[in-house]
Amino acid sequence: MSETPRFALAFGVVVLALAVALSRHTNVPDPKPLDIPNHEFSEERTVNFLHKLADLGYKNVGSKANEVDAKNLIITELQQIVTQYKKLPAEQQLWDVEFSIQSDYNGTFSIDFIGGFRSLYSGLTNIVLRITPKIPVEAKSRPAILVSSHFDSGIGSVGAADAGACIAIMVEMVRNFLGDKHMVTEYPMMFNFNGAEETVLMAAHAFVTTHPWAKLPEDLVHPQNGSALKTSLGKNPHIRAVVNLEAAGSGGREMVFQAGPRHGWVLEAYKRAAKRPFGNSLAQDVFQRKLVPGDTDFRIYRDFGGIPGMDFAWISTGHVYHTSQDLVENIKAGSIQRYGENVVALIQALQSTPELGTPSPSDETDYMFFDILGSYFVLLPKFWTTVVCVVCIVCLWKYTLVLERQTQSGGVKLTAPLTWLAMVCVLVGIAAGSLTAAVSGGFWQVLNADMRWYAHHYTLPLFFAAQTLFGNVACQAMLYNVVFKAVGRGQSRVLTPSQEAKQGLRVEPDCHKIAAVKAEALAFHGGMMCLFVLVVLAFWEGLGAIYIPLALLIFSLTGRIAHHTLTAKHAPEWCVFLAHSVCVFIPTVMFAQVAVAVVDAFAPIMGRSGATALTPDITIGGLTAALGGLMCVPILPSVHLWFGAHTGAKQSVVRGLLFASVCVVLCVVCVCLGCMCTRGGWVAGLCVPPPQITSLLSLCPLLIGSCVCRAGLPSPFR
Repeated sequence: MSETPRFALAFGVVVLALAVALSRHTNVPDPKPLDIPNHEFSEERTVNFLHKLADLGYKNVGSKANEVDAKNLIITELQQIVTQYKKLPAEQQLWDVEFSIQSDYNGTFSIDFIGGFRSLYSGLTNIVLRITPKIPVEAKSRPAILVSSHFDSGIGSVGAADAGACIAIMVEMVRNFLGDKHMVTEYPMMFNFNGAEETVLMAAHAFVTTHPWAKLPEDLVHPQNGSALKTSLGKNPHIRAVVNLEAAGSGGREMVFQAGPRHGWVLEAYKRAAKRPFGNSLAQDVFQRKLVPGDTDFRIYRDFGGIPGMDFAWISTGHVYHTSQDLVENIKAGSIQRYGENVVALIQALQSTPELGTPSPSDETDYMFFDILGSYFVLLPKFWTTVVCVVCIVCLWKYTLVLERQTQSGGVKLTAPLTWLAMVCVLVGIAAGSLTAAVSGGFWQVLNADMRWYAHHYTLPLFFAAQTLFGNVACQAMLYNVVFKAVGRGQSRVLTPSQEAKQGLRVEPDCHKIAAVKAEALAFHGGMMCLFVLVVLAFWEGLGAIYIPLALLIFSLTGRIAHHTLTAKHAPEWCVFLAHSVCVFIPTVMFAQVAVAVVDAFAPIMGRSGATALTPDITIGGLTAALGGLMCVPILPSVHLWFGAHTGAKQSVVRGLLFASVCVVLCVVCVCLGCMCTRGGWVAGLCVPPPQITSLLSLCPLLIGSCVCRAGLPSPFR
């Protein structure tokens, strides 16, 4: 196989990985109809109730729609389900059902959200349904599983997805569990439909700190701020696990973006049960380090109730979040079916989890987790990442020594300075690609074509891929030039002047071939060193996302070894390339699915006022280019084989000019696309003005039934 097709196929691996990742990211099941049995989850039944909830309009805390209409609608629907359940034969009634409806919660608490708040609330609503197994008898004294979401909506939004759909899913779950005569019943279950989440998590705090079904004993509560002691996590005698349902988008795949903390038995249950798992430690790292401007009730249950669990949310179509476009018709069909089936399966798995009944589960290990294309969920203790890191170090170092011994001839060795130079070229290439993409993002604003990707994130490669490729390959070209000169000096030292004159026509072609091989090896090891630096930094910071550079390292090294082993055995060229491509494709598609999810989550945030000091196009351009550069690290070294494929310096210069021309043409196409969108919407949907989501906090208790005071300011109630 010639070097040019090999170079093209190597980058084709990235394109294929992105296509596979995007296909899996948007994959949801078909909705199930109304007429299926009650113990099966039906999206159509769920959507019917969701329409009723959404038709109430804006459900801001303190409004009649929230405090009266939504509350009565939920209670009526639940009572109808319970009435239908009580008509079943006695042997099929597995649960005792209890209601607790309170609208007189009063309290105060501090939270470090957006710089710090002192929140005071009065007259908030929680609708709690508790179902307790009749058999075994001792189940009544066992701790419960809590499922929670909120029915209030953000200002200016009917909240169909956030979180009306989650409330509708919970209602359907109650119908499923009461209608399932074969379900394993070991622990009670509670469903908290809370009426004040958008006002900084108030109703959840009211429930978990005052309700007799949830309140921690006094000896497990901090005496000053009322939060749960760190040692009380998992020791709440009333509730042992919480499953919080949220939405930061409008459909797609629901993501596990917070879990635990520690208490891996919760994640283990999800691993066993979820039909279509989706979640990773990177999302948890990002959210818990407050890189995303938001928070959920899960934090309240964890910090004030000492309850571990899992936090789910939609992230796709995030541009409708907290806007007037958060409508039922904008929720992708099949999304609710997927969400409901996964959560129902998780609850059923928790019912048979023995750790749920222990006062203090013994598993205190930190875990990292991720899914593989939504088909398999991987759960690993972070301790083992240390072992994997050591294995990577040994493999990388041993392979470097072996390769160095095999390349003693040819005028240049894989010395430490050259390897460090290769590492710097990789880092500078990623930085250059990000900077070029960010600068081009600034031009979109100048052309009045900014944020044309906002509603269609899949168009981002059109806008920024050329700049990313140009920055990375340009730095590799500089590395190739250094190696070529070093090879030339080495060749000159082994030839006499007369020999050099006689073989002048052959020296330069040989230099290019040798330089291509050695530069490719240097670029590979430089990239591996960059990835290993990421491993060290992630381990130092305790990040669960350490699995990403680890996977890239392990599979890249494996592919490298397979390539050289098969070549030494004179295997067919297609066999060598296939083995290498498979080993590169696996980590690349793992990284691609993370990159797709990151962009899907972060791109909508660019529409929120105050989200970033830079313009959205600059920020998302730099982020997209950085992700693209990291994803290309395993296959970028093959560009050197392209540089040295033809003999003679002139051909290499022509190739370099051709590559630069292609990048310029791609950039021009993107500019034209932006101009066309600005003029009249050549691409449907891209010319929609980018919305801005502005957060409003009212200080008037007459409007929202509560008061949120910035920390340090006097309270109007004093």
